[in-house]
Amino acid sequence: METVTKFEELGRDFGYSDVLQTGLQAETGSTERVRKLSSLMRSTRPGLCLHPARAYTEVFSQTESEPVEIRFAKAFCKTLQDLPPVIHEGELIVGLQSCGLKKIPVLPVNQASWLIKDLEKLSSRKVDPVQVSEEQLR
Repeated sequence: METVTKFEELGRDFGYSDVLQTGLQAETGSTERVRKLSSLMRSTRPGLCLHPARAYTEVFSQTESEPVEIRFAKAFCKTLQDLPPVIHEGELIVGLQSCGLKKIPVLPVNQASWLIKDLEKLSSRKVDPVQVSEEQLR
């Protein structure tokens, strides 16, 4: 489910053209490569990356007798091993901290309480909606 917030709904005039507001075309950028990457950023909706949450949960359930520092190190290592590489055409510097562009990495150690309560509401909020798939809700 994809939620799009229109600038008019926010009650402010930002002075952007209609095309720019839709995120389909960038009006800035010195080269075609930069304009394409800017358009990609503007047209991509935020979402969640659950790779870190799965890695931490798996490692912490398997290493209960080990020191907490070792458990965090192993969980971080597993996260890096499981995270898919993301490289977009035209990028000169590559790599993301999550599984995709504008994906929010979820770490259970610092985000679990608010996220569990609001998970079903994230995609329908008026400001900064975040895509949440049916698979992620399970």
